[in-house]
Amino acid sequence: MRITGARPERLPAALPRWAAVADAVVIALAVLACAVAIGGGIRWGIGPWRVSSGSPVRLALVAALVAAVRHWGVRHPTLHARIVDLLLAGWRSESVRVGLPIAIGSRAVVGAVGLIAVLAFGFPGGRPGFRVPGDEIANLYGRWDGGWYLDIAIYGYHYDPSFHQQQNIAFFPAFPLAMRAVAHVVGDAPRFVLASGVIVSWAAFAAALACLFALGRELPAVATRERATLALLLLASYPFAVFHGAAASESLFLLCAVGAFLSAHRGRWGWVAAFGVVAGLTRPNGFLLTLPLAVLLAEQHARRPRPGAAVIAGLLAAVLAPVAGMLLFSAFMNSVAGAPFEWASITERWGRTFGGPAALAAWVHDVHEAGVLGWLRGAWPTALDGAAAVLVAATLVPVTRRLGPAYGVFLLANLLPPLLFGGVLSVGRLTSTLFPVFLWLATCRADRVVGTIALWGIGQGLMATLYFTWRPPY
Repeated sequence: MRITGARPERLPAALPRWAAVADAVVIALAVLACAVAIGGGIRWGIGPWRVSSGSPVRLALVAALVAAVRHWGVRHPTLHARIVDLLLAGWRSESVRVGLPIAIGSRAVVGAVGLIAVLAFGFPGGRPGFRVPGDEIANLYGRWDGGWYLDIAIYGYHYDPSFHQQQNIAFFPAFPLAMRAVAHVVGDAPRFVLASGVIVSWAAFAAALACLFALGRELPAVATRERATLALLLLASYPFAVFHGAAASESLFLLCAVGAFLSAHRGRWGWVAAFGVVAGLTRPNGFLLTLPLAVLLAEQHARRPRPGAAVIAGLLAAVLAPVAGMLLFSAFMNSVAGAPFEWASITERWGRTFGGPAALAAWVHDVHEAGVLGWLRGAWPTALDGAAAVLVAATLVPVTRRLGPAYGVFLLANLLPPLLFGGVLSVGRLTSTLFPVFLWLATCRADRVVGTIALWGIGQGLMATLYFTWRPPY
């Protein structure tokens, strides 16, 4: 096979759609059979639906039956040949060869800095927020939202209407479900479930960087290998990118957003729908991915002949997939809390209430009264989040001009709602998923970009020290 540029290899022969679906089913059943054989029976429940299996042999037999029917209908290419070709293409892919070392190397360094910080500085008051059984290495990633995801992955969602404080229904299910799936193989003890969250986060970050590199090569403003690589380094060194190695949902959302954009550019709207649904199930703001996807669709079809009704329906379904993911979780939430959008209402207990322009005016007033330095002494965590918000706001216009309207809409859709509902609270970690900023920065002068990467790397080390030792601004 031959690889050219940044585009992926194509398989030597096209399959009928039903055969491709059959192959996917066979692979899924084989993975489940291995998981059952290693970790025991599977018993998952989502609302009124239950999925359970205690027999790897039964799953393997069903997989073999589906494979037999598929190969009876379509003999070439065989499933095992497709798997080998796909693995070889992935291994030789320029995107993987560039993205994987940056992802794993940067996360390993951040983890090492975090462990050193814990051993050197300890925790405020001498006690962490929560612990799982084990030493400091086992607990290293048990920080902040990691505890909520760990609770969901082990015990599921629970809601008490008489309890007027924070509850786990504010967190969307895609990440804890992935944790639970990996933990089924790794182990069901809390430390193993927590480690499964880290595995999911690191894997999603590596895949996201590979997709981002491929996307950069597709964009005329970036295009070159050097600029695409700089975009990855900028994202990996960004101070708030510390979350991309933690037991948190940022990496998974980043993968879904970049994957959806890349798939839309390549006209693979089935993959757009898949990424979109998962994005809508990953974070409360995931459904807003529909807005830039709609712009991408409009751009692609503005100068083309109008497609048929069936094609239009399929494209609209792909664009609306993030909303569908959010509505799926809302339907499930109705069975848990008795109200489909209780997940949105409960976020007020995290400080996310509508402030509007009055909140910004109050912020400016506080700075004016105390002076910049005086205000920073008492509100430096807020200042860090505010600086991240200013960075994204400052790049909004140049990103739109260089990369296209869809990229500007993506920034605006993800920045404006949090600012209106909660001010700059946690905006820093949110900006770590706004990949258009890093793509645009990679198009600037190379010497400035390299300097920014070095400065940001130092900043991420400081952020890691704060994060792993249970200190603000998280």
